[in-house]
Amino acid sequence: MKTSLSIIMIIYLLGLFTLQAENPAQKWYFIYDYKIDNKITKSRHYEVSLHSKRDHIFFQYPNLHGNDSIFIGEILRGEKATIIYAIQYDEYYYRILSGVKVREGYFKGIWYDTENNKGDWILIKQYSKDLY
Repeated sequence: MKTSLSIIMIIYLLGLFTLQAENPAQKWYFIYDYKIDNKITKSRHYEVSLHSKRDHIFFQYPNLHGNDSIFIGEILRGEKATIIYAIQYDEYYYRILSGVKVREGYFKGIWYDTENNKGDWILIKQYSKDLY
């Protein structure tokens, strides 16, 4: 399983190198906690560099030294809702994010990781504590 997922990630990342070259990074904020309750409490928040092309997304922590995690995913637009998913990946850790678009520049959802953690998350274009 890990080998096949790694191969899929490599193929996807090759396409993302083009994405990075064509589209400059946008500053977004990734905020999360460790409890699924539809509220963000005792949160961790980080600036992320987000690249997107069509509905493919790629983001990473630009200022978190020692953390080479990357997030890859998609935004899926339906008639009644826009959903988002992403996989955080580094050498020994995976996290799955899934959520919905609340409004322009604001996504929220839940996450699970391979360390048996889980919680709520927000990905927002403009940081403000009143948003959560």
